[in-house]
Amino acid sequence: MNEQHSELRPGARGKSASPDCMQHPSQQLHGNLSNSIADMNKEIRLIFFTLSCLIYKIVAMTTTVPPDYQERLLQQKELGKFCGRCGQQDLSSTCLAPYKDSCTEYIQCKQIDGPRGTLIWTGTKMSCSHGTFYSRIENGCYKPQEANCETDKCYVDRNVLSIESYASSSGCRTYWRCAGEGENRMSIPECCGVDQAYDEQLKACVQDVTCTETCYLDGEFTIQLLVPKLVI
Repeated sequence: MNEQHSELRPGARGKSASPDCMQHPSQQLHGNLSNSIADMNKEIRLIFFTLSCLIYKIVAMTTTVPPDYQERLLQQKELGKFCGRCGQQDLSSTCLAPYKDSCTEYIQCKQIDGPRGTLIWTGTKMSCSHGTFYSRIENGCYKPQEANCETDKCYVDRNVLSIESYASSSGCRTYWRCAGEGENRMSIPECCGVDQAYDEQLKACVQDVTCTETCYLDGEFTIQLLVPKLVI
């Protein structure tokens, strides 16, 4: 009786086994881990992208342009016409320019982006601290006797004896008194007393309890010399 035996050919065991099982366990784990990390990175990127969009929308919704922005920009462009003295050397720094015939006000010039890639000058009107005049030569605020402002009201009107004092734009207590004669006639800073204000019509200090501003005189305003005030 012939016995039938099943023939076991070489490689039969390998053919019947799963290809994944042929890999070393560490290789299989490494592959699964790599896929998991890749999927996780995609999810993280998606989360960050979504958060970025949300933050952008929140900032856009909460950031509002002042209602008078366009009007102020037009004013700054108009004042930029006084910045003709500024040159290429002033592009990276602040450039100051005189404002009309004023002794106390000046223009702070700055360049902004204009149409078609050009640069345009804009200006902001500033005011020297009380007791100082703008010097067109030194480009800064100095005491009147050092600034030599040719349009000093006391000097220009030195032949008009009725002009003895005039108001200052620095505050309610501040004013200028004319002193000296002829070529030496000039403006001297003065302050009204506490609870007083300068009356431009009366050309004198009058009682005014609503005037509570601080006023600095010569010797007291040394720290204020280079502290400009924005004129609105």
